[in-house]
Amino acid sequence: GLEVVIIAPGGLGVSFDQLALNKALLEKHGARLRGVILNKVEPDKYDMVKDYYGRQLKALWGTPLLGCVPYQDVISRPSLNGFKTLLNGEFIAGEEHAFRTFDSTRLIVSDGEEDKTIYNKVQGQLVITLASRSDVIASVLRNQREVERDSKGTQDLRQGLVLVGHNPPSRESAEELRQGGVPAIFIKKGQSEDTKGIYEVMKAMAAFTQKQDHDDEDRLNETMDLIERNIDLELLSQAPPFGGQMAIRLGNLVRWHRWAHRW
Repeated sequence: GLEVVIIAPGGLGVSFDQLALNKALLEKHGARLRGVILNKVEPDKYDMVKDYYGRQLKALWGTPLLGCVPYQDVISRPSLNGFKTLLNGEFIAGEEHAFRTFDSTRLIVSDGEEDKTIYNKVQGQLVITLASRSDVIASVLRNQREVERDSKGTQDLRQGLVLVGHNPPSRESAEELRQGGVPAIFIKKGQSEDTKGIYEVMKAMAAFTQKQDHDDEDRLNETMDLIERNIDLELLSQAPPFGGQMAIRLGNLVRWHRWAHRW
């Protein structure tokens, strides 16, 4: 019968129960479990998980652990381009930074007179606010210029903007954002639902899972490196015959990608 490799979440307990259930389902349909790859394993539990599953799979089922892939925040973080696609938005500035990711996200709807912290300088922050909030746009630009000035052009605040509203910000604001190197996307919402619309945007962003994008070379390189370091491609390629062919192709793809990007 067909040989199958299962990719499972890399936690203890729940994952093994899921594996046992799927193994029984495979056997019911005449397929055989060729091996297991654990994905998104917590780094601080990596050694324990790899050792435990490696021993248990061999002892109970005679099945090899083909790989144990640690969770990498840099790969999982959404990019501004990902949010743009999700929300049917458009870049109004900084499209050259489309694949920038962020350390934190802040929703700003409060008045600057009531909450001065909305103007704070925060490295690597994505700011979500109304397109009409010229004060917030101005503060982001001011903070970016201060960082560039103080570092003599060697540092970047690495912020970004998601602007929600019926109308985009003025051409002057968009041009200043472009000149300042601050990426910004505009999400169009109905004229009477600015506040409601911004919370809908935030909810959608919070639930979003970033997918691979063939133009996002940094993320692709990180992913390929992660696969090559943590999956035994040689062992995977021994699976006959269909699985073996697929495994060999995967191994060749990883090696070709690494070679191609050296040139």
